[in-house]
Amino acid sequence: MTRLRLVDLDPEAQYRVRPVPELRMPRAIEPTPPPWLDRGHLVLTGAALAQRGIRLPLLGPGQALVLEVERQPAAD
Repeated sequence: MTRLRLVDLDPEAQYRVRPVPELRMPRAIEPTPPPWLDRGHLVLTGAALAQRGIRLPLLGPGQALVLEVERQPAAD
């Protein structure tokens, strides 16, 4: 299992992580992709993204997954 840790984010802020929608999804070679990828996105704090990271799918040769990370507006 591969995890991607995203550092240098505001630890208190919420971030949405998702595949770039304009790009085709890569071919994975594992039978079950990470649950967040099936949902299309996930939202975590900057601290969680830096400490635990997100699970990435195991991709086939020559495949790449490009992710978009967007800071979410603070709740009032």
